[in-house]
Amino acid sequence: MINKIKEKLGEMPKSEKVVLILILLFFGIIHLYIRPVFCDDVKFRTQFINANYKIVNLLGKRYMQWSSRVVIEFVMYIMTVLPVIIWKILDILCIFVLYKILSKYVKNKILLGLCICSYPFMHLGSAGWIATTTNYLWPFTAGLLAFYMLDKHFFDDKENNKKKLYYILYIALVVYTVSNEIFALLYLAAIIIYALYNRERIQKHTHMHLYSIYIGAAISTIFIIVELLCPGNTIRKKQEILDWMPQFLSLNIVDKMRICIVSTFQHFTSIPNVIFLLFGFVLACVVIKESKNKYKKVVAYIPIVISSISTAYYAITEIIGKHKLVYAEPDITVRIGTGEFCKQIVICLAAIVYLFCIIACLYWSFAKTSKGERRSAAINIIIYLGGLISRFVLIISPTMLASGTRMYFVFYISQIYLLNILYDRIKKYKLIRLLVIAMLIIGMIWNLLTVYLFQRPYN
Repeated sequence: MINKIKEKLGEMPKSEKVVLILILLFFGIIHLYIRPVFCDDVKFRTQFINANYKIVNLLGKRYMQWSSRVVIEFVMYIMTVLPVIIWKILDILCIFVLYKILSKYVKNKILLGLCICSYPFMHLGSAGWIATTTNYLWPFTAGLLAFYMLDKHFFDDKENNKKKLYYILYIALVVYTVSNEIFALLYLAAIIIYALYNRERIQKHTHMHLYSIYIGAAISTIFIIVELLCPGNTIRKKQEILDWMPQFLSLNIVDKMRICIVSTFQHFTSIPNVIFLLFGFVLACVVIKESKNKYKKVVAYIPIVISSISTAYYAITEIIGKHKLVYAEPDITVRIGTGEFCKQIVICLAAIVYLFCIIACLYWSFAKTSKGERRSAAINIIIYLGGLISRFVLIISPTMLASGTRMYFVFYISQIYLLNILYDRIKKYKLIRLLVIAMLIIGMIWNLLTVYLFQRPYN
């Protein structure tokens, strides 16, 4: 086993080794410092102990009274009572697997590693480190791995003795992923889009090779139905209305959309956000450098201007002016004509303009002349919107604000992926290349600082 690991490490390209060391060191430092001793980590550990470790009975009770995430919660409960070093090792391994899968689709491995290290890791402690990572980071990575297996392994006509093991692993990964209702919807949508996009390739294979698509779609659909019928989800929603948003039932769809739009935009601008700013910057550089159309160049500048002005506004008024390093949130109920109402309308308009400009720039960046390029542009726009939708599905939930920063995780990953794809187009410009690297290094330092400040009250 050790010899095989040494052999694999020996075959690994130099850039991969650099990123492996980077991720192990960076997230090793973070995991040495953080401690799962607050919020849901304590609550779930206490519940498991009080249930005398009878996990089947506990999960059955949870399904009837609170949550349909029984598969995810099985893993979560186990992690809360095991020595914490086990969770820390598995969590770092999960981050590396996430990097490894994404690296299969991008060229610059080191840039990808820097981006992942710049993701605000404190978000994955918002409900407790173990609870949040096992509900979001781990299932998402499992789903990404399952999708990679679907894309790379199951459409191979060569006989392979490991194929049955791959199917077993694939099913287990999908089941774990879709136990989270948001990921169930995303995975089903991804399977359908993948099948449509690759229909010509799929038609060349026998039904045996299509089992992975059928199985993934079937499991996702079954879990969505189970989640819709779960008595606990209905009970939890009623309780969450009382706990987090008593005004929820009186809000109309426009109010809920306003809250989601404003809170999302404030999340990415009220505290300086390297990934958000860098994504808009790199996308603008691609359009400006490659397009000869002056109107397209003007549109490319707009997202950068909007995000920079908004970030500067909050930095001056909140961080410097009030010494507050917290994410701004909108008032839920506002009266028409008040200053807060006008502010939220301005933010909504700015966010909508930003979104349309980003979509237009993504299309111009990838769609040149051929049909294949236009399809590629469509897929990349879907990836961007898929990340954003994972946040906006909470429009039907009273926890649209209370769920906090963890709900943006998928959107961060979609921006990181697209940023890396776009970077290859402008890396030949030395000044831009140096600026991108410098911003990511700042992002890593900022990441360490915010994790320290977040964990400090509990140490």
